[in-house]
Amino acid sequence: MRRSFALFAVLLVGGVAVAKDPPAGRAAFDLSLLTRPADGGVMAFRPAEIAAHAGAPDEAVTAFVAQLAKAGAAFIDGGLKAEDLPAASAIEQVVIGLSLNLKLSTTTEQGAFSVTGTNFGHVRTTDKFDWAGLLKKTFPKAVAKSHAGSEYLPVGMKFGGWEFAIGFFVADERTLVFDVNAGKMEEWLAGRGKKKAPQMPAGWDDVKGCSVAFALPAGDRSWMTSAGELDEFGRLAKDLASGLTSACVGVTFGDTTTAVGVFTATSDDAAFTAEGVLNKALTALSESLPEPLAGQANATGIREGKTVRVDAAVKSNVLKAFLNPLAAK
Repeated sequence: MRRSFALFAVLLVGGVAVAKDPPAGRAAFDLSLLTRPADGGVMAFRPAEIAAHAGAPDEAVTAFVAQLAKAGAAFIDGGLKAEDLPAASAIEQVVIGLSLNLKLSTTTEQGAFSVTGTNFGHVRTTDKFDWAGLLKKTFPKAVAKSHAGSEYLPVGMKFGGWEFAIGFFVADERTLVFDVNAGKMEEWLAGRGKKKAPQMPAGWDDVKGCSVAFALPAGDRSWMTSAGELDEFGRLAKDLASGLTSACVGVTFGDTTTAVGVFTATSDDAAFTAEGVLNKALTALSESLPEPLAGQANATGIREGKTVRVDAAVKSNVLKAFLNPLAAK
């Protein structure tokens, strides 16, 4: 957990503003294909761009993604193969809905942050891809169904005592939409073209063109739990999360890594607290960064009304520094 916090600290370094509009040639993350409201948050990322800047062989990245996909599909059919999937370098963007779980660290137990319930979203390739052929090969027993003038593929699933169906919809020659609840897919198809994209928290426009973007509505905070006396990290995390209504964070990778965070508080007083917590956490974590990033972290959050904004720039390829320290030198 502390290593994850350290990476987050690196990404929120400096004081260089990040433009709201995506760089030329890079489309903003598309939210119009989300089959449900993004109440639990959204994660969006660009696999091709990330793989290129990570310096990892495309085959290695693609194989890793395939293993994750196979793990999810194993109890359905088990026929998914790495060579059937588009390479990481061929995927322009992935957008998925989130459910969060933050277990605050205590004096006796390290905390953990996890993303669960990534149960709806879409995948878009850079060029044409035969998504329909992939679905047919992976789920040979599934039968396409017509609903509201569109055809989608419901795939029956059994998991323990549960029985349900995942819905897949090929939106165009590059894009596959999915929802683990085929009923939700049907509701979305019936209203497709009539509904606007989900209303996003303040700060989304600042991150929608980044390499990776998160939008995290705080909601009722039932996702934040603890068991025991909190340690310093746990107290900082609780103080920060308790006073926020939302947070949007975006990172853009390259030889220089830039990032922006927009944290919206419940009140001016809560924003004052959030500003202090962010600055304290960033200072502490920047001092514990590994080589070759040590000494590069000088993050400062700036408060304006109910908003705390952190703009960042690191003159280093952070992905290589963390994933392959030798390649970063």
